[in-house]
Amino acid sequence: MVSILTEREVTMYPQQGIRQELQQLQVLIVGVSPHAEAIRNFARRAGKIDHTILLQGETGVGKDHLAEVIHTNGQRKNQAFVPVDCGVLTESLMETELFGHTPGAFTGARSGKQGLVEIADGGTIFFDEIANLSLLMQAKFLRVVERRAFRAVGDTREVTVNIRIIAATNVDLGQAVAEGRFRSDLYHRLNEITFTVSPLRERTNDVTELARHFLVQEGEGRKFAPDALAVMENYHWPGNVRELKNAVTCAVFECPENENIQAIHIHPYLVQGNKAKKPPGSEETAGERWEVLYNAMVKRRESYWAVVHLPFLEREIDRSTVRAIIRKGLTETRGNYRSLARLFNIPSDPEETGYKRFLNHLRKHKCQLPYKEFR
Repeated sequence: MVSILTEREVTMYPQQGIRQELQQLQVLIVGVSPHAEAIRNFARRAGKIDHTILLQGETGVGKDHLAEVIHTNGQRKNQAFVPVDCGVLTESLMETELFGHTPGAFTGARSGKQGLVEIADGGTIFFDEIANLSLLMQAKFLRVVERRAFRAVGDTREVTVNIRIIAATNVDLGQAVAEGRFRSDLYHRLNEITFTVSPLRERTNDVTELARHFLVQEGEGRKFAPDALAVMENYHWPGNVRELKNAVTCAVFECPENENIQAIHIHPYLVQGNKAKKPPGSEETAGERWEVLYNAMVKRRESYWAVVHLPFLEREIDRSTVRAIIRKGLTETRGNYRSLARLFNIPSDPEETGYKRFLNHLRKHKCQLPYKEFR
């Protein structure tokens, strides 16, 4: 049976006798909007059951945080919460990470290894970005979802575990099934209870509360000036809550000690992107983004690692944005990558550690452009 809990249905749940639980969840799920209230209600209800849950929503909305809140408010709260990022590892590595392996299972496997599924026994295992699993891994994972059982690599014995499964995705799995990218049987098994976490641009009333929450976490004892709050409240937040958290961290770094944070201290792409609320993915938004990040390095002398590398790893900017930044830089340096590294404020050293790391990052993520095009 598939149960889809909408925000309206969650907020309609009777309030009598549950106020204390919701007050406790307010500390974990910050916000004053109806969307935030719906998330708290869902977390409270989901914690009381042991069903498989599928969380949907854009990148950065906090699906991983919601999964952990559900776990800590459930019957398994004293057991392990094991997160698995399905987009990080290759297919072969993913299998050994999930299911473990026996000694001698493959070259170099001198000893056995316990997999994450077994480590989660008794607790909750959270599969982030489940759509990134290959079709082969989906087939093997189906056994875990259906029977709570698995086989370690190199073993013929089946091991059973007592786990709760929470999965998350930023894509439409139904569409992925139609396109042959996701197994329909696995989709229906995961789809017992679903909940969609709203993007931050639909929760503008929560921006101030979240920003203040993240500022307290920084432990600096500062406050936001009204102009700084206005900038953040009017920005469209394509990277959602994760982008807001990073913006607060950046603002604390930019602001002189013992001063309150002004609009000028907010990350520059927020100020420039504040001209209008645009939906994520529009050409104008993408164009503004790479130019603002480029200027942050060239004009404000910020580091490539903070301005480009970290947001890329956290999926706040995509490969096309990085390539646009690199293209602009190579145009300025006439194809010279060493000059580009200096332009992007990558520290130099006798062994060229930073420069090599920079090139390796570009090669690994297919962002390195042929230098001859710029000479």
